[in-house]
Parts: sequence; C-alpha cells; structure tokens
Amino acid sequence: MKVIKSVLFVAILCILLMTLQYIFQPKWIYPLDKEEHGGKANEFSELKKDSLDVVFTGTSHVIYGINPMQLYKERRIVSYNMAISAHRISPLYYQLVGMFKTQHPQAVMVDLSVLYLNHYLDAPWRRVLDTYLPLDRDKLEAANQYAVESIKAAEEAKKKEEETAALKWSVSGEDPEEEEKKTEDNEILRAVQDAKALFQTELGAVFPLYKYHSRWEELVYYDFDPISQNAYYGKGFIISTLVGKVWGTRESVNQIVKDMESRRAAPEYRIKNGKKTLKIKNNVPYRETPDEEQMICLRKIQELCEKNGAKLILVKVPVISSTRDYESSWTKERSECVRRIAKNMGVGFCDLVYGYDPGIDTASDFSDNGMHLNYYGAKKVTSFLGLYLETVCGVQGGSDAYYNSTLPIYEKVNKAAMLQKATTWKKYMNRLKENQAGRTILLSVKGLKDVHFTAKELKRLTALGMKTEDLEAFGEESYIGIIENGKSIYEARSALPVETTVQLDEETEISLLSIGAAAFNDKNPIASIKINKTEYALNGWGINIVVFDNATKAVIDRVYFSKTDTDGNISGAKNIVLENTDIKEYEHRLFVKHQENYGKAG
Repeated sequence: MKVIKSVLFVAILCILLMTLQYIFQPKWIYPLDKEEHGGKANEFSELKKDSLDVVFTGTSHVIYGINPMQLYKERRIVSYNMAISAHRISPLYYQLVGMFKTQHPQAVMVDLSVLYLNHYLDAPWRRVLDTYLPLDRDKLEAANQYAVESIKAAEEAKKKEEETAALKWSVSGEDPEEEEKKTEDNEILRAVQDAKALFQTELGAVFPLYKYHSRWEELVYYDFDPISQNAYYGKGFIISTLVGKVWGTRESVNQIVKDMESRRAAPEYRIKNGKKTLKIKNNVPYRETPDEEQMICLRKIQELCEKNGAKLILVKVPVISSTRDYESSWTKERSECVRRIAKNMGVGFCDLVYGYDPGIDTASDFSDNGMHLNYYGAKKVTSFLGLYLETVCGVQGGSDAYYNSTLPIYEKVNKAAMLQKATTWKKYMNRLKENQAGRTILLSVKGLKDVHFTAKELKRLTALGMKTEDLEAFGEESYIGIIENGKSIYEARSALPVETTVQLDEETEISLLSIGAAAFNDKNPIASIKINKTEYALNGWGINIVVFDNATKAVIDRVYFSKTDTDGNISGAKNIVLENTDIKEYEHRLFVKHQENYGKAG
C-alpha cells in the first residue's frame, strides 16, 4: 500500500511540475508573441509526421522573404519556414536535429547570413530549446552547447567592462598592478562562479521551469491555453506590406567594404601613469571567410542532412545593407567565398543577390532600409525558389489536406495585399470591383473648393454600385456612401455637412461624416469613417475609402484619392503602417475562423 501511495505521489508531483512548466514557459506564438520574430514552432509541432517536402531556415531575412503557402499554391510543394530572427548557426544545427525527429524533407534550405553572425543572443537558443527539442540525449547536448556559448558571451562582456575600467585607471591615476593583484585573488572565486553558472544554465535549458519560474508576473491568458489562440496560418512566413526606402545599392555596399578593409590597421593611443603609448590595433569589422567554428557547424549540418536523406541547399535571400549597420550583410566577396565552399562541399548554392535574379525592385520590394523584403519582394523570391527547387534540385511536390484547408486564407490575404499595393485610381478601382463579394466599401469626401471629379473618373465608382445621380460637384461638396456586396445601401450628398449611423449587422455599427468645402465657413472640411466608434478614415483631401470584410469584421484597406484641381490627375495616398497592421489583423481573424471550423470538421 505504501508503495502504491509513493508511486501516486511521485506521479502527481511530476504532472504538477510538467503543468507548471508548460504554463511558465514562453509560447513563442505569433502574432500573440510581442517579439514577432519568434520561432513559430507551435504550429510546426502540429504538422503531420513526414509531411514536408522542403524546410527553410535562417535569420529574419527568411522569415519575411519566403512564403510556404505561396509555394504550395504555385507548385504543391509542402514546406515550412523555421527561420528565427538573429539565428546563429549553432542553435540552427540543433533546430534541424529536432526537425528531423518528425520530418524527413527532400531538401533543407539554409540562408547564409547565419555563417557571418557572431554576436551572441539568448533568444534563438531559447526558441530552439523550448520548442524543437524533446527531452532526450540531443537536448542534453544542445543544452551543454548553449551553456558554453552563454558563459563565453558573459565572459567576453565582462572582459570588455574590464578593458573600459583599465582606461579609467589610466585617467584616474589608479595603479593597474594593484588592480591586477585584486583580480588574481579572485580567480578561484570566479572559476567557482563560472562552474555554477554553467550548471544553472544547463539546468534551465533542460528544465525550462527552473529558468522561467519567475515569469509569474508576465503570465497572460494564452500561457494557459495557447493552442486555442494559435491564430497563425503562414507556416513560418510573416507578412509585411510596408514599402520602405533602400538607401544603398549592391555597388555601394561593396564600396563600403573596400573602404573598411583599407582601414583595418588603426592607431590606438593610451595614457598610463602619465606616459603616452601608441599601439596599432588590428581592426577587423568585416570578414569575407566564415570562422572555423561556423564552418565546422555547417559541415555537421551537411552530415545531418545526408544522414536523413535530405539535400542541403545554401541560399541567400536578397538583402542590401551596409556591413557597418549589419555584420551579416551580403557582399560580392562573401558570395564568391561561399560559392567555393559550396563547390568543395558538393552542395547547392542559390545566391539571389549576385547569382540568380528574381527581379527584386529596391523601390517597391523591401519593407525597410534593405534589410528585409516585404510581401511583394517575397512573392518574387518564393516564385523563383519554387522553380529552382523543381528544376535544379528535383524536388517533387504533392498534396496535404491541412495545407489545402488553409489555401483559401492565403488567396484572400494575397488579394488584400495586392489591393493595398494599388495606388492609381484605375488599378485600385479595378481591384475593388474584382473582389467586392463579402466586402463593404465605405466612402466619405473631404471637400476641396473648386476641385471636382469628372464624369469619366466617377464611372469607376458607379461601377462599384454608387447610385448618386447628380455628380457635378463631387469632390467639393459633402458625400458619404455605403456599398455592400456591390449594392448601394446608403448615400447622402449635399452642400451642407452630411452624416449617418447605420447598423450594418448585429456586431457592426458604421458612422460616417463628410464636410465639404462649401459647407459652412465655421466648419473645417473633414472625412470620418468610424466602425464601432473607432476611426478608420485617413481624413485626406478628396474621397476617403475604407474596405471592410463582412465575415471577419476586419478592415482590409484604407486610402484616399485626391486632385489638386479639376483638370489634375487623381493621386492615391495611404498610411503603410496602418495598412500593415490591418492585413495582419485580417489574416489573424481568417485563421481563427478556420481553426474553429476545422476543429468542428475534425
């Protein structure tokens, strides 16, 4: 009886500890995770065993640059984007070790930025340890490597602090020898502290509860039930419709490298005890060749892939940024170096910067200063890689029931993204017309005196369903309209202000207000479009448009089109930050509804 009680006590204790560990451990769930560059492994763990044809991994360039759902749509290649922001090659190796426990893809594509990232970050390691590796021998090995790198990084940080202190000694007049003696006296204590830190770090890696037990103040609702909140469909890809300015070119990036190399040897002056000394400091801010540690890890990855029957393919997703700003930036020298490495290793190399040309346009295909592609750049890269995987690598696609079920989400998000990309009156109106089903178009004019839209220009609005007959002063006078599923359900136009509140359905209240240029002298022109009392209109001169999805209750787009005078061209203007927020919320709600229906069907 005592034995039974003891066994029950131990079993209950283990269940309790595992439950607590599950709650306290970060979930790395996008988009609930504030750090959206997270591992996104929560959905990876739910994939059917041996269902993947291709796996992509690397840094944030891959997160934003390769879209598995698009690849499935175009080639029926089942893939997953496992990339992690600031991923280094050592945790990446163990990520693949964990992946091969459940998946055996035909090919593994590794982005080459991981070969040149040297600075240590804890987050990539934690994402790998917490989400990709079960508690087994491989996790113990990974935990040891993590602990070694963590302690080494801490020691290097400590060393830099001591070097800074040494400079202070020379200025303050303190005796360096005295400080050195103090350091020697503490060597034994430091060794003990290092051993303790190593043990604690390894313990926290193997048993996350030890590391995260103090997270209780950070716990939120999805820490207790993350699966039901797993509103993500992109298979690791994160959408960004931002269009950012790229300040450089491939040529300027390589010129900066030449300038940096010419100043490798730099003088360094120090003053100690009143004496000035000169040293030549070997400054190496840029490395053409990967470090030996990285190369050892790359060869281990090759062996791991060969052991599991997968082709290793090295890839470089387009990035145009200075090595001054980003240590893993891509240059011509690095491209040629890796080409030689790939040849010697006998693996594929797909360089989309200096080798193949996927048609990237720096004016429209990056979301920031050349660091990350946006959705439109990712479309080009993904299409090219699909062709490359099929024709060069011999990857054969198939079919997957779960990917088939989420394909309609991709198609809807893709249409929304392409609508957001349109900025000309003709193209925008055409795309609205093509995708009116299930959508409500909300209109409000902020009138500008003596500026009218012509009858020809307004034909595109009437084609959407607008019914107002007298349009002579459209663009100057007040106007509001609601077009649902291609039919006008409310319109008002006047020289005076016009406003209304309409209950679109049980959950949605629409409030519109328009004040034209000729309304009142004491009232400023305005365009307001509120959904459930939240303002969505950009309040720009001309006609403001908000596109609302009836099924998800999400705003898909917001824009305004204006003219400087009656004879001028119509120009579109948007807030790309708000648009990007809108489309992320839209895909989130689409997937929530999908999971609800998929769960019922299952």
